[in-house]
Amino acid sequence: MAKTPHDFYLAVIGKSFDIDHYYGPQCWDGAMYYSQWLGYPRFSCTSSGYVKDIWNLRKTSGILKYYNEVQRPFQDGDIIVWRECGQCPLSHIAIFRKDNGNGTFVALGQNQGGAGGAFNQRNFTYDGVMGGLRPKCYAGGIPGAAAPKPSGKAWTQNCVLRKGDRTKSVSCAIQGIQGNCVRCDALGGLVPLAHVSEARDTRDGACDNYLATTNARITLDECTVQAVKPGYAMVHGYWVKAGPLMGLR
Repeated sequence: MAKTPHDFYLAVIGKSFDIDHYYGPQCWDGAMYYSQWLGYPRFSCTSSGYVKDIWNLRKTSGILKYYNEVQRPFQDGDIIVWRECGQCPLSHIAIFRKDNGNGTFVALGQNQGGAGGAFNQRNFTYDGVMGGLRPKCYAGGIPGAAAPKPSGKAWTQNCVLRKGDRTKSVSCAIQGIQGNCVRCDALGGLVPLAHVSEARDTRDGACDNYLATTNARITLDECTVQAVKPGYAMVHGYWVKAGPLMGLR
């Protein structure tokens, strides 16, 4: 029988692996140990030195020979990569296990609270997740797993947002960069770079999360609505204009 992500979980839970012999069992070591377990190469963080490089350099690193780039809904065994965010200040990489149905999900990984950095499973929100890498051996689904049931919901603009809703934005033009923020008039002004991604219809040459010119376009990453008032929603503790926002309906 073909091996599954749960087989990997059973093999590693509570154990730690330092495959590059630097800095102990880091999240990168865990993800690349998984890659090797699948029979694939490991890939390095050659730009910033942090694991966000695994996602940001995916177009040129060769990783897409072995993995397919995916977005939500993720499936068991997808490698998930975070940008710098509140729950992952230096970025993070781990293995998706399941969606909890409440805006959080379970991930298996190293250096995420396990003793001595060992593999554990913990809950995360989707805040800061840049995307997923699905092993091509699981492109048709997990062996023996039941097909996921469709939620019946779709991202919809111009809907009434409520406190607690998950939201993200449509593509928006930017007007400039100021420190660690991007100025986006459509969203109401300055938004932290850590909370946005470059949109697929960007116009600065490449969708690489490098906002090279004011021709770049962004989307507000998926997050939770904390409060609402006419024309605005609060996310991450600040107000943004509701016009470009979408909800699941």
